[in-house]
Formats: sequence, C-alpha cells, structure tokens
Amino acid sequence: MASPKPSSRYTKSLDNQARERDAVGHLLGLEPRFQKPSRAVKIRILELLALPKDGAWTHQTFDLIVTTLGTPPISEENVEAHIDSIALVEVKATRKAIKNTALNGFFFGTTDRQYQLARAAGNRYWYAFIVLNASNDYGHPFYVLLPLEEVERRTQSKRLQYQVSFRNDGVPDQEPASAIPEALLRQVKAELDP
Repeated sequence: MASPKPSSRYTKSLDNQARERDAVGHLLGLEPRFQKPSRAVKIRILELLALPKDGAWTHQTFDLIVTTLGTPPISEENVEAHIDSIALVEVKATRKAIKNTALNGFFFGTTDRQYQLARAAGNRYWYAFIVLNASNDYGHPFYVLLPLEEVERRTQSKRLQYQVSFRNDGVPDQEPASAIPEALLRQVKAELDP
C-alpha cells in the first residue's frame, strides 16, 4: 500500500529543513570559524554567557556558533576556556535569487525567542542570511552576518504568527471524527429542499 502523500504544509517544512541544512553546510564549508556544536555544548554556552536567567530561550534558539580566528573546535571540555571568543548564530536561508548583500526581498521567519536572545546577548548574537543561489551580482551563493539592530533597521514589515500545540491530556469527542453534527446536517438539508 502506498504511503499517503504529504500535505503541502508538511512538504514546506521538509523544504525549509533541507534549505537550512544546505545553508549550514555552506557556512561550515566556507569558514572554520563557524561551528555546529552539540546540544550539550549549546546548553553549556547559554549557561556560561552572562544572560538574564529569566529568558525563554533554549539551545534551539540558535543554530551555530562563530568564533574568533585561531579558536579550536569547541567541545564540552574546552567551552568554558573559550567562551569569550564565541558568538551565537541563527541561520536564515533562501534559494531565491537575491541580487546582493543589501538582501532586498529576503523573506524569512524568526521567533520571539530568537529576538529575545538576540537582545539579551547583544553583539554575541548574529543572524546569518545565506543566499543559496548563484543568480546575483557575485555569481555564487553568499552570506551576510547581521546583528539584531541591523535586521530591525532593514525590516520592511513583520507579522506575528502563533505556533500552537494542543495539550496531551485531551479526551476525544463523543461524535465520530469528521462527522457533521446532526443538527447542522438537518439545517443544510432543509435549506436545500424546496
């Protein structure tokens, strides 16, 4: 039996994940200063940074780190010794043809938690905008690192979107799934009958 075709929403999510994975690979291949730390190292970095403890951010609120030149690969064993050379990086990527580093027309999604962490971390949090398209002034993919202040200065518009998760303790309705309530069915039938 063939598996069901994924919905466009699910496909879009897979496309976004693939685009971000490609963008991360692009950055890691360009400069050794970019690193993809493990979950444990990301958690330790957040603990070591002098950030307000009431923030809602987690290790998932950034994708990579960027270090100063000459910093070795960051691990659980050496993260404390090199914390002053580490900045957090949130990756935003597009396959759209963006002309140049002005990033005109670059569309991306971000979360309030990312904005909160960027504000709290200041110059230790950067957005990496990666254009995975060679149709531009440079003839190859490129990236731009921007602090939150510059992201806000360049922002034309933004809208709030909630990501909602239902609780896990719900009880199913008594009516069968996808059933039209009897009262509504009778009403529609009465309106259709002359």
